[in-house]
Amino acid sequence: MKEIVIVTGASYGVGKATAKLLAESGYHVVAIARDEDQLNTIKNENIEVYPVDITKKDQVYNFCQSMLGRNVVALINNAGGGFNLPNSILDDDIENWTKSFDLNVIGAANLTKQIAPIMINNGGGNVVIITSMAGHNVYRGGSSYTVAKHAEVALAEILRFELFQSNIRVTEIAPGNIDSRGDREGINSLNPEDVAEAIKWSITVPKHVNVEHISILHVNNLSR
Repeated sequence: MKEIVIVTGASYGVGKATAKLLAESGYHVVAIARDEDQLNTIKNENIEVYPVDITKKDQVYNFCQSMLGRNVVALINNAGGGFNLPNSILDDDIENWTKSFDLNVIGAANLTKQIAPIMINNGGGNVVIITSMAGHNVYRGGSSYTVAKHAEVALAEILRFELFQSNIRVTEIAPGNIDSRGDREGINSLNPEDVAEAIKWSITVPKHVNVEHISILHVNNLSR
């Protein structure tokens, strides 16, 4: 029975690259995202797709119920993003804060809460949370996004303490700028495949190793 990896935000960018790489590496990938049309572009015998909005509790619950009894070994919490950026805290609409936390923090926490017991029942597994360098360094105009990403970093740290005794490893990966949709030519940005390789490595290291945190930057952005 193939090992199953769940990848969120799999319709574009890092999620899409990760789903393809892990499927090519022998895993069975369950790819979820809101954009069903884009999901269907990567669907094949090794990638099954589910149109799920991780901010909708009923959709997440129904999806997680469908994973019960399956050989899930990893959850890649990749879905995330910002709203109405750049902006200032004083000018930003508070609804953007709600959306930022629902997508970046609560969505990942809710999925992990429901998928982790499945992995524990299978003997263990991996939770990977894709945060951002914005979760470690604030920047002017970041508003709700930087605050939500800081919270997501804390989520990863707390989950690591709570889950390690259940053989669940928790890894936080914090990328810098990523050319997620191929529209940043000439800008010093990572490719989605760069982050996908780090995700694959973090879940394939020896079982006694927990990769706690990886920061990934384009070489031209190393001085900060």
